Amino acid sequence: MSKKNNSIILILLIIFVLIGIVLLLFDNSKIKITLDTGDFELYVGESKKINVSINPDNDYVINWSSSSSIASVDNNGLVKAIKSGTTNIEVSVDGVIKSVRLTIKDVLITSIKFVNSELTKSVGESGKLVPIVSPENASNRDYIWSSSDNNILEVDNGNILAKNSGTATIT
Repeated sequence: MSKKNNSIILILLIIFVLIGIVLLLFDNSKIKITLDTGDFELYVGESKKINVSINPDNDYVINWSSSSSIASVDNNGLVKAIKSGTTNIEVSVDGVIKSVRLTIKDVLITSIKFVNSELTKSVGESGKLVPIVSPENASNRDYIWSSSDNNILEVDNGNILAKNSGTATIT
C-alpha cells in the first residue's frame, strides 16, 4: 500500500473517531423523562400539577405544551382544564419528548331550581324564569326549556308568556 493510501486511511480513521466522540457528547438518547402520572382525567375548571424527573440529573430546559386549546400547561407543569375533550400534555427536554393523555369532562348539572318556583300570571302577562344550577361550577349551561301546555304558557329561553287561563309546568 502506498503512503498516500495510508494517509487517506489514517485521515478517515481520525474523522470517524472524531464523529464518534461528537455523537457520544451530544447523544440525548440517554435522557430519560419520568412523569409522576400516567393518562388522567380532569373536570372543566380543575387543575393538576405534573411533576417531572429527568435522568441524568442536569440543568435542562424543560418545555411543556398541550396539543390543543382545551387545556393549558404552564412552565411548572400545572395543567388547567378549559373545556371538554381529549388532548396530550407533552414535556420535552433536549429533543426527548414524553406525553400523557388528558381527558377533560364536563361538570354535569345535578339539579335545577327556579328563584320563583310557582308563578301566577294573567293572560298576556310575561316574565322571566331564573334557574339556580347545582353544582355552581357545572360546565354545560345550555338549557332546553319546555312547557307542559304551550296553549296556556309559552316559554322561550326562560322568558314566559301567559296565553290562556290554566296551569302549566315549565321544565
